Amino acid sequence: MVGTRWGHFLGSQLRSVFSGDLVVCGNDAQRTKAIGRTLKANDVVVGWKNAIARPDVSAVILALPPQLHAVAALAAIRAGKHVFVEKPLATNVEDAETMIERARSAGVVLFAGENVPYRPAIREARRLMPQIGTPRLLFGNSFSSLDAPSGTQINAGILLDFSVHYIRTVRYLLGEPDEVYASRAQALARSIEEDNVTMVLTSAEGWQATLSLSWQGSVGRYPELVVTGSEGSMKIFPENAAVDLYPNKPTLMSRMLSHVRPWWLKDLLSSPESQRQRVSVPGNDRMGYRSELQDFLNLVAADKGNVTSAEEALRDLRIVMAAYDSLSSGVPVSCSTRPRPSLRSHNLSVISPRPAS
Repeated sequence: MVGTRWGHFLGSQLRSVFSGDLVVCGNDAQRTKAIGRTLKANDVVVGWKNAIARPDVSAVILALPPQLHAVAALAAIRAGKHVFVEKPLATNVEDAETMIERARSAGVVLFAGENVPYRPAIREARRLMPQIGTPRLLFGNSFSSLDAPSGTQINAGILLDFSVHYIRTVRYLLGEPDEVYASRAQALARSIEEDNVTMVLTSAEGWQATLSLSWQGSVGRYPELVVTGSEGSMKIFPENAAVDLYPNKPTLMSRMLSHVRPWWLKDLLSSPESQRQRVSVPGNDRMGYRSELQDFLNLVAADKGNVTSAEEALRDLRIVMAAYDSLSSGVPVSCSTRPRPSLRSHNLSVISPRPAS
């Protein structure tokens, strides 16, 4: 376990599914020793290079600042280690592609730390998607405040460090976007390039996802995700033990209330919540970190090369980079994986762009 900030939390989750030999690595010797005792580690080491160099280490979990992800992961891959890298996989597409290529050649596991597909509420929402018909809109919101930004948050900003979670959620529930438009308000934290961002992801399939993410202030409890379709909608609180389904077709309760008289009593008793169907989900791993780590451990135990998780994270990163391009240009940017149609095959004429003003 390399890293003693976020790595401390990941280590606590790891210990709920793994009781084997563990080495904890950090930069501060005293802190590393203390966390090593907490996690019942076999040993502690200072400096990630020293951890990777150990011959008794077969796999590493890198919970480092994003700017170190690529260099540390590539060093571990060269040493023949299986690698778990916290999100984002890298800070640019080129490094991420190199990491995947080297891991594939070395026959090791390269696993990206993205817990979204492992969260029970998100998994249940995906199962329920057919019940709301053809997807139309997704609204994702995250509002929190940063009293003391971490080094990761200062160096990466909210778009690179955090939006990958919501991009993955869109892809997991709706499919692949074809275009992204991004904008932001002025940052409150002077040390962070962007502490808020709003993205609009659109698809040629006809759906649109709006994601508003902010570190500028908390607004309390609210549905983090709302998804609508042609036949209903869902409210998703990812840490809840249930997903709320709202079919367009009137439920039994709604039909019963429609017959209540006098009208004022009907209006008093009626509520949009009469349409709610609450679907329970397992509650022992609400954030999905244990399942995520167990998946990595299973791949390590198989001792075969696997870069599937990293390839998914690379796709998320490509969309993030397209969002940065949109922030700079002020216009929507393509992030499509669909092959571009041939102009000749569609009998279209090519129009030369106007010269820049």
